Amino acid sequence: MAPYILVFIFLSVMVLITPSLKMRHRYVAFFFGAVVIICLQALRWRTGTDWKPYHDGFMQVLQNYQRKDFEIGYVFLNKIVRNFTDSFTIFLFVECGLNLFCIWIFAKRMQVRNPSLVLIYLFIIGLFPIRYTLASNLILTSYIYLFESRFKPFAATVILAFLIHRTTIAFLPVYFICRKNIPMSVLVAIYVGCIILGRLAETTLGYLNVFFMMFYDGADSTMQGKMDHYLKGEIAEYGVMSTGRYLLSIANSTLYVLFFYYFKNKYFKSDLKYNILFNLYVLGISFNRLVIGVVPDLGRLTSLFTGSFIILIGLIITKLTPIWQFVLTLAILTYCFLSYYSSINGIYSDLFIPYYSIFSSSIRNTVY
Repeated sequence: MAPYILVFIFLSVMVLITPSLKMRHRYVAFFFGAVVIICLQALRWRTGTDWKPYHDGFMQVLQNYQRKDFEIGYVFLNKIVRNFTDSFTIFLFVECGLNLFCIWIFAKRMQVRNPSLVLIYLFIIGLFPIRYTLASNLILTSYIYLFESRFKPFAATVILAFLIHRTTIAFLPVYFICRKNIPMSVLVAIYVGCIILGRLAETTLGYLNVFFMMFYDGADSTMQGKMDHYLKGEIAEYGVMSTGRYLLSIANSTLYVLFFYYFKNKYFKSDLKYNILFNLYVLGISFNRLVIGVVPDLGRLTSLFTGSFIILIGLIITKLTPIWQFVLTLAILTYCFLSYYSSINGIYSDLFIPYYSIFSSSIRNTVY
């Protein structure tokens, strides 16, 4: 457990000291935080989910071997690195470096005052990157095109992410929705409607099946198999939410919606960036409410919208007095720690604890 705690403590210190630094030095703090993260992520060995298929895919990618569930873009990335080395650790450095580079671009384009806060929040979402993590971080870099009304580069970025992980294509329609001035009443109706549909599991599942059937004819057998698994498979035990847990989740997301709306009215009524990000957040959390109790595996698409959360928090912090800035920052760090701790100690805790690196003298044999 120690490496995880030490990394989180270091990142938290970076978050707390960054506001006191000069603007040009804030990305220096970001850089040091990124170095710590990449060491944790890339120096691991048989630690983290899906280790075996990713390791095997890299080692065999030049031997006329291609995992059918890996997209062409991700296979291409594997081939590029594999042409130069047979070290999976080097590949992990490349992949994790690309993730952190995307986060850096995102923070720079969003002009955040505390890039270290963005770094720690996005790190806990993708503790050990897989191809979906890279695809979702690429999506984050497309946010700026929403503000600038530039559809072509937005679409190009989404398509690039699609080549890494197919599901990210679902973000493409966002361009035509989130840039509109959507009344709060409409957003509330969408949010409440998704909660209700999410509880009507069988009905919602039926509609989702009809919707995704449109893609079946043009999809290969692997893609169809994945969709069948997502939409027709039974919900794993860890994905089944008790009534209490579900209500707590609803209360949590509702409080954030109201919190962001309050500051929208108070400080950001005419701020295009804030309004687009608020629309993104509400639509993202609405989608999560829709699928979380029906097809939890699709809930991961919510991460495509999560960049809005941390940027909204950052914008709000700038409007507060110094003491309240510190209090809200501590509150977000606490929230991050709870999410971080629950991820490490969750259903896949045996894949995270103990942490093994390439320098470990004893490495367990059980991998997934």
